[in-house]
Amino acid sequence: MNKPGTKLFLASLVFLLAIENPLFAAPTAGKIWISILQSGLGVTTPTSFNTGDRNTFGASSPLCSEKLGFPCIDQFSVRKPGAKTWTPMIATTKVDAQKRCTFCKYMTWQSIADKNLPAGGDSYYWSAKGFEQVTLSASMSGYFTGDSKNFGTGTGMTYQPAGVGIEILDAQRNAPDFEYRVQLKLDSFSKLISGWFIGRLANPDLDLTDTGDLIVSGGSVLLQSAGGEIPYEELPADYISDLVTECNPLSYCGLESDPRTWNKETPWQSFGYDSNDAKTIKLFSQFEKVFGNKAQEQYRVWAISNYRDWRNPVSSFGNCPGSQGFQGLVSTNATVFSSEPPIVTDAGLTYQVGSTHLKADGTLNNGTYGVSIRKDLATCLWGEKIAPENISIELTYKDGQSEIVTTSFNSTKNYYNLNASGFHYSMPKITIKKVVKPASSSKQTITCIKGKVTKKVTAVSPKCPAGYKKK
Repeated sequence: MNKPGTKLFLASLVFLLAIENPLFAAPTAGKIWISILQSGLGVTTPTSFNTGDRNTFGASSPLCSEKLGFPCIDQFSVRKPGAKTWTPMIATTKVDAQKRCTFCKYMTWQSIADKNLPAGGDSYYWSAKGFEQVTLSASMSGYFTGDSKNFGTGTGMTYQPAGVGIEILDAQRNAPDFEYRVQLKLDSFSKLISGWFIGRLANPDLDLTDTGDLIVSGGSVLLQSAGGEIPYEELPADYISDLVTECNPLSYCGLESDPRTWNKETPWQSFGYDSNDAKTIKLFSQFEKVFGNKAQEQYRVWAISNYRDWRNPVSSFGNCPGSQGFQGLVSTNATVFSSEPPIVTDAGLTYQVGSTHLKADGTLNNGTYGVSIRKDLATCLWGEKIAPENISIELTYKDGQSEIVTTSFNSTKNYYNLNASGFHYSMPKITIKKVVKPASSSKQTITCIKGKVTKKVTAVSPKCPAGYKKK
């Protein structure tokens, strides 16, 4: 757990909270509720604001038709899963968002490109015949220096955009089970995006064009929250040890007693974890057997964000030169996953995911994983000849078993998009690699027939003799 501090609105905050869980109307002593669902995403904002002396801002992208500058929302469309035709969605009314931040100044402003200030507007409700009404929030966050009274101007101000996020929600704060396509015009702001995006999308398809248009499409995914009520004496020893180390003093984590003293008399508590770091994967591993095969709750999401340390983004990518800028997108429906970009190894790109074997409704939890990678980086890793038949995705499980999973492959002008689906959880390691094909000089053997006569022909490019047909 990290010490609390000021974060931008897109950041996913680590939390360790005592909460009232609806599954337990009358909690009893001697047990604790643990739940894990790595958000993977920050929260976008439907309004634009700055935080005054805290020197951060959130810029909700306006419609391009509003002429506030860039970034702006150019197109938004929807279709049923598997359909071929996109239906345009129409912006109707502005979202009347609650403005709960007491120290924030809510306002809209024109972009100032030479000062790197993105346009700040409001988000809208969007509708299309035959589809549910949704809200689309596309946001860019960042830092500024100078007198906050001059925010939105160039007078003595400097601006540093950093985080970008897109989120689609219905009235119940879920994403409908449809595919969506969003096109943002970033213009010069496209050069300020760095690192990797994290996504909660099914079969994502992405491109960042030479003219600065960010185009993202994909379906919403159903996320599974792992959790369970556990007697204190059955808590993993390494979990207790981690709590003692990280919660010093105990009040920092809101603890009223030393975890090493917890027993059947200790009052009931509920702890939830959603941080985007390696600790959440470790927590899932610690409690995997305790949770069992079945998830506790589920909800549907459509969102992406470039969640990282925006002031010091990770720019390295193996030994590939020129790895600055927007490198790609990783998306999954896993409960927990690597928050870093895919790791470059001799085997290829590796990535860790984890989830329960069954969904909360008891059905099989089929895994999804997608990666969009900039073409120059892919060429650096795998060479020039990149095609569906020579890229594979392999999953390796804790017991050493592995499987090659079903993949789809397509390319846009600047990115390759690979998607895997249909694999099972619990905590597999995913490896994307180039398949080594047999050399063209390798000899092959074919069988040729002529009536009842059979002949075998072995050669580099074997052909049947005259009068014979290949069997």
